[in-house]
Amino acid sequence: MSADLSTRISHLRSLLPTLESAIQSFVSETSRRGKPGFRLLQTIKPSQSEEEKQSLRTLYILDSSFNPPSLAHRALCLDALRNSPSQTGLKRLLLLFSTHNADKSADAKTFIHRVATMILFAEDLSTSLPPPEGQISIDVALTSSPYYTDKTRAIESLHTDESEDPYPSKPTHVHLVGYDTFTRVLDPKYYSSFSPPLSALRGYFGAGHRFRVALRPADQADPSSSEWGTEEDQRKRIEGLAVDEELGSKGWDKTWGQKIEIAGDGNGDKWVKAGKGVSSTRIRNAAGEGRWDEVKELCTEGAAAWIKEMGVYSTSGEKREGNL
Repeated sequence: MSADLSTRISHLRSLLPTLESAIQSFVSETSRRGKPGFRLLQTIKPSQSEEEKQSLRTLYILDSSFNPPSLAHRALCLDALRNSPSQTGLKRLLLLFSTHNADKSADAKTFIHRVATMILFAEDLSTSLPPPEGQISIDVALTSSPYYTDKTRAIESLHTDESEDPYPSKPTHVHLVGYDTFTRVLDPKYYSSFSPPLSALRGYFGAGHRFRVALRPADQADPSSSEWGTEEDQRKRIEGLAVDEELGSKGWDKTWGQKIEIAGDGNGDKWVKAGKGVSSTRIRNAAGEGRWDEVKELCTEGAAAWIKEMGVYSTSGEKREGNL
Protein backbone atom coordinates (compact mmCIF):
# COMPACT_ATOMS: atom_id res chain seq x y z
CA MET A 1 0.00 0.00 0.00
CA SER A 2 1.38 3.42 -0.94
CA ALA A 3 2.05 6.03 1.74
CA ASP A 4 -0.69 8.26 0.33
CA LEU A 5 -3.26 5.47 0.38
CA SER A 6 -2.22 4.44 3.89
CA THR A 7 -2.76 8.03 5.04
CA ARG A 8 -6.20 8.13 3.41
CA ILE A 9 -7.23 4.86 5.07
CA SER A 10 -5.98 6.03 8.46
CA HIS A 11 -7.81 9.36 8.14
CA LEU A 12 -11.05 7.67 7.19
CA ARG A 13 -10.79 5.26 10.13
CA SER A 14 -10.56 8.28 12.42
CA LEU A 15 -13.81 9.59 10.93
CA LEU A 16 -15.80 6.39 11.51
CA PRO A 17 -17.41 7.48 14.82
CA THR A 18 -18.57 10.77 13.27
CA LEU A 19 -19.89 9.08 10.15
CA GLU A 20 -21.62 6.36 12.17
CA SER A 21 -23.33 8.98 14.34
CA ALA A 22 -24.52 10.88 11.27
CA ILE A 23 -25.90 7.71 9.68
CA GLN A 24 -27.69 6.58 12.84
CA SER A 25 -29.27 9.98 13.44
CA PHE A 26 -30.41 10.15 9.82
CA VAL A 27 -32.02 6.70 9.97
CA SER A 28 -33.72 7.52 13.27
CA GLU A 29 -34.94 10.94 12.16
CA THR A 30 -36.31 9.88 8.78
CA SER A 31 -38.05 6.89 10.35
CA ARG A 32 -39.72 9.15 12.88
CA ARG A 33 -40.67 11.77 10.29
CA GLY A 34 -41.97 9.28 7.74
CA LYS A 35 -40.99 11.45 4.76
CA PRO A 36 -38.24 11.05 2.16
CA GLY A 37 -34.99 12.44 3.54
CA PHE A 38 -31.62 13.50 2.16
CA ARG A 39 -28.34 14.22 3.95
CA LEU A 40 -25.04 15.26 2.42
CA LEU A 41 -22.18 13.57 4.29
CA GLN A 42 -19.05 14.63 2.45
CA THR A 43 -17.90 16.41 -0.70
CA ILE A 44 -14.71 15.81 -2.67
CA LYS A 45 -13.47 19.11 -4.15
CA PRO A 46 -16.44 21.23 -3.02
CA SER A 47 -17.47 24.30 -5.02
CA GLN A 48 -15.47 27.27 -3.81
CA SER A 49 -17.91 30.02 -4.69
CA GLU A 50 -21.62 30.77 -4.64
CA GLU A 51 -21.34 31.63 -8.34
CA GLU A 52 -20.25 28.06 -9.09
CA LYS A 53 -23.19 26.66 -7.13
CA GLN A 54 -25.63 28.93 -8.96
CA SER A 55 -24.14 27.90 -12.32
CA LEU A 56 -24.63 24.16 -11.75
CA ARG A 57 -26.78 22.77 -14.57
CA THR A 58 -26.56 18.98 -14.28
CA LEU A 59 -26.44 16.73 -11.22
CA TYR A 60 -25.45 13.20 -12.21
CA ILE A 61 -26.71 10.77 -9.58
CA LEU A 62 -25.30 7.29 -9.11
CA ASP A 63 -27.70 5.64 -6.71
CA SER A 64 -26.55 2.18 -5.67
CA SER A 65 -26.19 -0.21 -2.77
CA PHE A 66 -22.39 0.27 -3.05
CA ASN A 67 -21.84 -3.16 -1.57
CA PRO A 68 -19.08 -2.44 -2.52
CA PRO A 69 -18.46 0.18 -5.24
CA SER A 70 -16.74 -1.34 -8.26
CA LEU A 71 -15.14 -0.55 -11.60
CA ALA A 72 -18.63 -0.93 -13.11
CA HIS A 73 -19.75 2.03 -10.98
CA ARG A 74 -16.63 3.92 -12.08
CA ALA A 75 -17.44 3.21 -15.72
CA LEU A 76 -20.95 4.64 -15.37
CA CYS A 77 -19.56 7.82 -13.82
CA LEU A 78 -16.77 8.30 -16.35
CA ASP A 79 -19.14 7.73 -19.25
CA ALA A 80 -21.59 10.34 -17.99
CA LEU A 81 -19.08 12.98 -16.91
CA ARG A 82 -17.03 12.82 -20.09
CA ASN A 83 -19.49 11.83 -22.78
CA SER A 84 -23.13 12.62 -22.00
CA PRO A 85 -24.11 14.62 -25.10
CA SER A 86 -27.34 16.26 -24.01
CA GLN A 87 -26.11 18.05 -20.89
CA THR A 88 -24.13 21.28 -21.05
CA GLY A 89 -22.86 23.73 -18.43
CA LEU A 90 -21.36 22.96 -15.04
CA LYS A 91 -21.80 19.41 -13.73
CA ARG A 92 -21.59 17.68 -10.38
CA LEU A 93 -21.73 14.03 -9.31
CA LEU A 94 -23.76 12.67 -6.40
CA LEU A 95 -23.08 9.19 -5.01
CA LEU A 96 -26.30 8.33 -3.23
CA PHE A 97 -26.94 5.47 -0.83
CA SER A 98 -30.49 4.60 0.21
CA THR A 99 -31.05 3.34 3.73
CA HIS A 100 -34.20 1.58 2.44
CA ASN A 101 -34.56 -0.87 -0.42
CA ALA A 102 -37.75 -1.43 -2.38
CA ASP A 103 -37.26 -5.19 -2.66
CA LYS A 104 -35.26 -6.36 0.36
CA SER A 105 -34.37 -5.30 3.87
CA ALA A 106 -31.04 -3.55 4.39
CA ASP A 107 -28.59 -4.45 7.16
CA ALA A 108 -27.86 -1.22 9.04
CA LYS A 109 -24.65 -2.74 10.41
CA THR A 110 -23.12 -2.55 6.92
CA PHE A 111 -24.00 1.10 6.29
CA ILE A 112 -20.82 2.54 7.79
CA HIS A 113 -18.58 0.47 5.52
CA ARG A 114 -20.65 1.19 2.45
CA VAL A 115 -20.31 4.91 3.14
CA ALA A 116 -16.58 4.54 3.84
CA THR A 117 -15.95 2.76 0.55
CA MET A 118 -18.09 5.37 -1.23
CA ILE A 119 -15.82 8.13 0.10
CA LEU A 120 -12.67 6.30 -0.99
CA PHE A 121 -14.27 5.53 -4.34
CA ALA A 122 -15.11 9.23 -4.80
CA GLU A 123 -11.49 10.18 -4.04
CA ASP A 124 -10.20 7.55 -6.48
CA LEU A 125 -12.60 8.73 -9.17
CA SER A 126 -11.69 12.38 -8.67
CA THR A 127 -7.96 11.75 -9.10
CA SER A 128 -8.56 9.70 -12.25
CA LEU A 129 -10.44 12.50 -14.04
CA PRO A 130 -8.34 14.87 -16.17
CA PRO A 131 -9.21 18.58 -16.45
CA PRO A 132 -11.81 19.96 -16.71
CA GLU A 133 -13.74 16.98 -15.27
CA GLY A 134 -11.08 16.62 -12.56
CA GLN A 135 -12.41 19.77 -10.91
CA ILE A 136 -15.96 18.44 -10.59
CA SER A 137 -17.35 18.21 -7.06
CA ILE A 138 -18.36 14.69 -5.98
CA ASP A 139 -20.88 14.36 -3.15
CA VAL A 140 -21.50 11.36 -0.90
CA ALA A 141 -24.99 11.40 0.60
CA LEU A 142 -27.83 9.40 2.14
CA THR A 143 -31.48 9.16 1.20
CA SER A 144 -34.25 7.34 3.03
CA SER A 145 -36.36 6.58 -0.04
CA PRO A 146 -36.07 3.50 -2.28
CA TYR A 147 -37.96 5.19 -5.14
CA TYR A 148 -36.37 7.50 -7.70
CA THR A 149 -39.28 9.94 -7.77
CA ASP A 150 -39.11 10.35 -3.99
CA LYS A 151 -35.32 10.64 -4.02
CA THR A 152 -35.48 13.54 -6.41
CA ARG A 153 -38.23 15.18 -4.35
CA ALA A 154 -36.12 14.81 -1.20
CA ILE A 155 -33.14 16.50 -2.85
CA GLU A 156 -35.26 19.27 -4.34
CA SER A 157 -37.26 19.83 -1.15
CA LEU A 158 -34.10 19.88 0.95
CA HIS A 159 -35.21 17.42 3.63
CA THR A 160 -31.73 17.77 5.07
CA ASP A 161 -29.99 19.00 8.18
CA GLU A 162 -27.44 20.91 6.09
CA SER A 163 -27.27 24.61 6.91
CA GLU A 164 -27.29 25.57 3.25
CA ASP A 165 -28.71 24.30 -0.01
CA PRO A 166 -25.98 22.31 -1.84
CA TYR A 167 -27.84 22.68 -5.16
CA PRO A 168 -29.41 26.18 -5.18
CA SER A 169 -29.61 26.34 -8.99
CA LYS A 170 -32.05 23.39 -9.05
CA PRO A 171 -30.07 21.42 -11.65
CA THR A 172 -31.39 18.70 -13.95
CA HIS A 173 -31.07 15.25 -12.32
CA VAL A 174 -29.62 12.48 -14.48
CA HIS A 175 -29.79 9.11 -12.75
CA LEU A 176 -27.11 6.64 -13.85
CA VAL A 177 -28.54 3.11 -13.76
CA GLY A 178 -28.05 -0.37 -15.12
CA TYR A 179 -30.69 -1.84 -17.41
CA ASP A 180 -32.00 -4.22 -14.74
CA THR A 181 -32.56 -1.28 -12.39
CA PHE A 182 -34.27 0.71 -15.13
CA THR A 183 -36.82 -2.07 -15.68
CA ARG A 184 -37.88 -1.59 -12.05
CA VAL A 185 -38.38 2.13 -12.65
CA LEU A 186 -40.96 1.13 -15.28
CA ASP A 187 -42.66 -1.52 -13.14
CA PRO A 188 -46.19 -0.41 -12.12
CA LYS A 189 -46.09 -2.52 -8.94
CA TYR A 190 -43.95 0.13 -7.24
CA TYR A 191 -46.56 2.87 -7.75
CA SER A 192 -49.74 1.23 -6.46
CA SER A 193 -50.95 4.45 -4.81
CA PHE A 194 -51.16 6.21 -8.20
CA SER A 195 -53.82 5.77 -10.85
CA PRO A 196 -52.71 4.96 -13.44
CA PRO A 197 -49.54 3.77 -11.68
CA LEU A 198 -46.86 5.18 -14.00
CA SER A 199 -48.35 8.66 -13.69
CA ALA A 200 -46.12 8.71 -10.58
CA LEU A 201 -43.25 9.55 -12.95
CA ARG A 202 -44.90 12.70 -14.29
CA GLY A 203 -43.30 15.01 -11.75
CA TYR A 204 -39.85 13.54 -12.44
CA PHE A 205 -39.90 13.72 -16.22
CA GLY A 206 -42.02 16.86 -16.25
CA ALA A 207 -39.26 18.69 -14.40
CA GLY A 208 -36.81 17.73 -17.15
CA HIS A 209 -35.00 15.00 -15.24
CA ARG A 210 -33.49 12.08 -17.15
CA PHE A 211 -32.06 8.56 -16.94
CA ARG A 212 -28.82 7.30 -18.47
CA VAL A 213 -28.96 3.52 -18.80
CA ALA A 214 -26.07 1.05 -19.13
CA LEU A 215 -27.06 -2.05 -21.08
CA ARG A 216 -26.46 -5.31 -19.23
CA PRO A 217 -24.40 -7.90 -21.14
CA ALA A 218 -24.99 -11.62 -20.79
CA ASP A 219 -22.56 -13.12 -18.28
CA GLN A 220 -21.95 -16.87 -18.22
CA ALA A 221 -20.91 -16.59 -14.56
CA ASP A 222 -24.25 -14.96 -13.72
CA PRO A 223 -27.21 -16.90 -15.19
CA SER A 224 -29.66 -14.22 -14.01
CA SER A 225 -28.22 -11.79 -16.56
CA SER A 226 -29.81 -13.76 -19.40
CA GLU A 227 -33.31 -12.73 -18.33
CA TRP A 228 -32.76 -9.25 -19.81
CA GLY A 229 -32.06 -10.56 -23.32
CA THR A 230 -29.20 -9.42 -25.52
CA GLU A 231 -27.86 -5.89 -25.47
CA GLU A 232 -29.64 -5.33 -28.78
CA ASP A 233 -32.91 -6.50 -27.19
CA GLN A 234 -32.40 -4.01 -24.36
CA ARG A 235 -31.57 -1.18 -26.78
CA LYS A 236 -34.74 -1.85 -28.79
CA ARG A 237 -36.79 -1.88 -25.59
CA ILE A 238 -35.47 1.55 -24.56
CA GLU A 239 -35.83 3.03 -28.03
CA GLY A 240 -39.38 1.62 -28.23
CA LEU A 241 -40.55 3.57 -25.19
CA ALA A 242 -41.60 6.39 -27.51
CA VAL A 243 -44.29 4.15 -29.04
CA ASP A 244 -45.11 1.71 -26.23
CA GLU A 245 -48.91 1.37 -26.14
CA GLU A 246 -48.95 -1.11 -23.25
CA LEU A 247 -47.03 1.21 -20.94
CA GLY A 248 -49.18 4.08 -22.19
CA SER A 249 -52.25 2.38 -20.78
CA LYS A 250 -50.51 2.32 -17.39
CA GLY A 251 -49.74 6.03 -17.34
CA TRP A 252 -46.52 6.24 -19.36
CA ASP A 253 -46.19 9.37 -21.52
CA LYS A 254 -44.46 8.51 -24.79
CA THR A 255 -42.55 11.81 -24.78
CA TRP A 256 -40.67 10.60 -21.70
CA GLY A 257 -38.84 8.13 -23.91
CA GLN A 258 -36.84 11.08 -25.24
CA LYS A 259 -35.39 11.58 -21.77
CA ILE A 260 -33.70 8.17 -21.67
CA GLU A 261 -30.07 8.02 -22.81
CA ILE A 262 -28.07 4.84 -23.40
CA ALA A 263 -24.67 4.84 -21.70
CA GLY A 264 -21.69 4.18 -23.92
CA ASP A 265 -23.16 5.56 -27.12
CA GLY A 266 -20.52 7.54 -28.95
CA ASN A 267 -17.16 8.16 -27.31
CA GLY A 268 -18.26 6.77 -23.97
CA ASP A 269 -18.26 3.16 -25.16
CA LYS A 270 -14.74 2.47 -23.91
CA TRP A 271 -15.71 3.36 -20.35
CA VAL A 272 -18.78 1.12 -20.34
CA LYS A 273 -16.79 -1.77 -21.80
CA ALA A 274 -14.28 -1.37 -18.97
CA GLY A 275 -17.06 -2.08 -16.47
CA LYS A 276 -18.55 -5.13 -18.16
CA GLY A 277 -18.33 -8.40 -16.29
CA VAL A 278 -17.75 -6.59 -13.00
CA SER A 279 -20.24 -7.05 -10.18
CA SER A 280 -20.36 -6.39 -6.45
CA THR A 281 -21.29 -10.04 -5.92
CA ARG A 282 -18.02 -11.14 -7.54
CA ILE A 283 -16.10 -8.74 -5.28
CA ARG A 284 -17.78 -9.96 -2.10
CA ASN A 285 -17.12 -13.59 -3.01
CA ALA A 286 -13.48 -12.89 -3.88
CA ALA A 287 -12.93 -10.94 -0.65
CA GLY A 288 -14.60 -13.62 1.43
CA GLU A 289 -12.19 -16.18 0.00
CA GLY A 290 -9.14 -13.92 0.29
CA ARG A 291 -8.55 -13.52 -3.44
CA TRP A 292 -7.14 -10.02 -3.07
CA ASP A 293 -5.60 -9.77 -6.55
CA GLU A 294 -9.08 -10.29 -7.98
CA VAL A 295 -10.58 -7.69 -5.63
CA LYS A 296 -7.98 -5.17 -6.84
CA GLU A 297 -8.94 -5.93 -10.44
CA LEU A 298 -12.63 -5.24 -9.75
CA CYS A 299 -12.43 -2.22 -7.43
CA THR A 300 -10.75 1.14 -7.36
CA GLU A 301 -7.57 1.33 -5.27
CA GLY A 302 -9.06 2.91 -2.16
CA ALA A 303 -12.15 0.70 -2.01
CA ALA A 304 -10.05 -2.46 -2.46
CA ALA A 305 -7.67 -1.42 0.32
CA TRP A 306 -10.52 -0.69 2.75
CA ILE A 307 -12.22 -4.03 2.07
CA LYS A 308 -8.98 -5.88 2.84
CA GLU A 309 -7.83 -3.78 5.81
CA MET A 310 -11.21 -3.85 7.56
CA GLY A 311 -12.17 -7.44 6.75
CA VAL A 312 -15.52 -6.19 5.48
CA TYR A 313 -16.57 -9.41 3.75
CA SER A 314 -14.55 -11.85 5.82
CA THR A 315 -16.14 -15.29 6.07
CA SER A 316 -13.81 -16.42 8.85
CA GLY A 317 -15.61 -14.47 11.52
CA GLU A 318 -12.57 -12.26 12.10
CA LYS A 319 -13.49 -8.64 12.76
CA ARG A 320 -10.86 -5.92 12.65
CA GLU A 321 -10.87 -2.71 14.59
CA GLY A 322 -13.63 -0.43 13.34
CA ASN A 323 -15.50 -3.21 11.61
CA LEU A 324 -19.10 -3.20 12.86
